[in-house]
Amino acid sequence: MKANTLSRLMMVPLMGAALLLPVSALAGEHYVEVSGNGEVKAWPDFITLSLNVSASAADAASAKQQLDEQMQQLLSLSDGFNIAREDVDASRINRQPLWHWNDGSREYRGEQISRPVTLTLRDTSQYAQLSHDMMAIKGLSLNGQSMGFADRRQLEQQAMTLALHDARDKAQQMAKALDSGIDGVLRIEEQGGMATPMIMEGRAFAMAKSEPAPMLIQQQTISTSVRVRFALDD
Repeated sequence: MKANTLSRLMMVPLMGAALLLPVSALAGEHYVEVSGNGEVKAWPDFITLSLNVSASAADAASAKQQLDEQMQQLLSLSDGFNIAREDVDASRINRQPLWHWNDGSREYRGEQISRPVTLTLRDTSQYAQLSHDMMAIKGLSLNGQSMGFADRRQLEQQAMTLALHDARDKAQQMAKALDSGIDGVLRIEEQGGMATPMIMEGRAFAMAKSEPAPMLIQQQTISTSVRVRFALDD
């Protein structure tokens, strides 16, 4: 009985020592794990505008009539900029009553009708003039804009290749400093990528009776990062 107890007590520090060993040593692996980053810059191929057109009146029919007139102005404007109808999405319409609150009670004031519109501009050089001309349309507001690329996947693949090369160069440099070398890849993990947001200078909209304020579109950056585990020479 005492012998069994003694043997169990002797195993405890031995197990603790084993847990302190690196996982690579326990598995018989020799590796270096590094991160790599890559990015490419490109001019956007198109700009997507998120718009909202709204009208308010004493009744829904009158508000809808105003809204239809404003939408026709927007569609005519888009035709003037050679924006194809498949690049204009205005498939939803919203209606809500207008209430005025006074001392805890509400009074009905009419109806508001609105339509969210997504418009894609393929000729980015026309962005400043389009923004300027849209200000003449009553009830139209710009909620946001984003840039896009005709072949985003190709740009992402270029950034990925640069990230992998960066990881390989780091691993080779580290291995060389330790009088070793890399011998194959054990694992690759993508860390994610992103594109920089749209960058502009000047006002988001110019006043309709003034000259268009410049919209200085910049090159966009698409970046990605990876984590790679390289085997080391024995």
